[in-house]
Amino acid sequence: MPEVNSKITKVILYPSSGRLTRTAELELSVGAHELRLQNIPTNIDPSSVSVNLKASSKAVILKDVVTERVFTARTSHEVVAKLEAELKALKEEIQAAQQRLEGSQAKISHLNGLLSETRNVVFALNQEKLTIDGHFDRIRHIDTEREKYIQEQTQLRVSLQRMEEDLVEKQQQFQAVSSMGNRESTLVKVGIQADEEATVTLELSYLQYACGWQPVYRASLDEQKFSLAYEAQVNQKTGEDWQDVAMSLSTSSPLGFKNLPELEPWYLSRVAPASKPISRDMLQKSINAMPMMGMAPMESAPLQEVGFSQAEVKDQGVSMQFELPQVVSVPSKDTATRLGITVLELPAEVDLLIIPKLSPEAYRRVKISNDSQFTLMPGKAALFFNGEYLGENPFSLTPAGGKNDLSFGVDQRVVVEREILQQDVSKKMLQDRNVRSYKYQIKINNTSKETLRAEVQDGTPVSRQDDIKVRLESVEPKPAETDELNRMTWRLSLAPGSEVVLKYQFTVDAPRDVIISGLPVE
Repeated sequence: MPEVNSKITKVILYPSSGRLTRTAELELSVGAHELRLQNIPTNIDPSSVSVNLKASSKAVILKDVVTERVFTARTSHEVVAKLEAELKALKEEIQAAQQRLEGSQAKISHLNGLLSETRNVVFALNQEKLTIDGHFDRIRHIDTEREKYIQEQTQLRVSLQRMEEDLVEKQQQFQAVSSMGNRESTLVKVGIQADEEATVTLELSYLQYACGWQPVYRASLDEQKFSLAYEAQVNQKTGEDWQDVAMSLSTSSPLGFKNLPELEPWYLSRVAPASKPISRDMLQKSINAMPMMGMAPMESAPLQEVGFSQAEVKDQGVSMQFELPQVVSVPSKDTATRLGITVLELPAEVDLLIIPKLSPEAYRRVKISNDSQFTLMPGKAALFFNGEYLGENPFSLTPAGGKNDLSFGVDQRVVVEREILQQDVSKKMLQDRNVRSYKYQIKINNTSKETLRAEVQDGTPVSRQDDIKVRLESVEPKPAETDELNRMTWRLSLAPGSEVVLKYQFTVDAPRDVIISGLPVE
């Protein structure tokens, strides 16, 4: 039952999973073989496992494929025994070093004692058994020996400290190895019958969880030229690195299978009248009477709410698959890996969007046309204007041939002011009604040296009651369009250093005794 080493060679990555293909090549002799492909991660779908057999002879057939979960020790007994031996030897070395250190300290203490024996020295000098020169020669000899043992002691302390640090590290390694326990993995057994010797290539594929991808973009606007880098943010936490694999990125989901729907009958029924509530005393009497009727007392049980189960709705949208032109390597880690798909140069129109009622700022708007063959999936786009990073914005689905609008920040060179010039109520009384008049002015200054195109949006109120009338009295200049909700749009060309003024006036006619919400409060 030979064990076969396999390598991941191909990955089709979906948004929340992937289909992996492992390849193994081997020589088979004549006979029946059971090949074992080990160390496959556990977070796969066993029902998705399939094997493709390629052989140099037609006399080789695939018999069966079996998938099992197996548990193996994360660390071999040899590794544990080796660490135990190293720990034992290191402890013995530390003990010997400590004994040498104690011996050296004893010698130093003895020499210190010899240097302090001044009484014996004086007595020897008086008895003329020791000369002054001989005394100092003896001191120098003792001092030399003492210095030698002090140096030896210093070296022993440094060596002992190093060995103690090594001991702590070895103990941590031993503890980590000992606590690893067993590792769970998937084992695939492949049965093959070979009636001739042959060279065989096995391709094992399966659905792998704990991986996926999502689109991200880098949108750059430089001197009215727009480019879009289409990238993939790959998450890979399978526990196994992908090294030099051919990768495809798919926007579909392999779990999109659904059973055929079946229409259930639509029933109507009369709502039963609410029953009369039962008092606590009546309920207790009924319970007490049950044993007398040959019935067991009822035990209280939790109530369960019965209702319709909520349907799950998924829009598959447009499905595409991108094949990366070169092999890639994606390690298994907690952080994402970015892979490039393509860089697109797309037609774009740049203008300013100004809505003074909401903000006194001019927003730079880029209207792109997707004239590529790619469907641009929803994701996040990092925005760069003339090389400067602006921030990150959502990017909506844009099919081939579709259009999309992106916000590229605020153009600080354009100054916008909106003010109310007139706000009064008419003194005349006509059938107990008041007429309120409002006049607005919008100033737009282009302080740059460029001609800028701008779209300005503003509007008048919309009445929700028939007896409240809103009428646009005047507007200058005339807007390019006005919709049914009284929103006006001007499309302007702002010359360098110029100022454009927009004015409009409207009235609100309503009964005198009606309090109106939503009126201007400037």
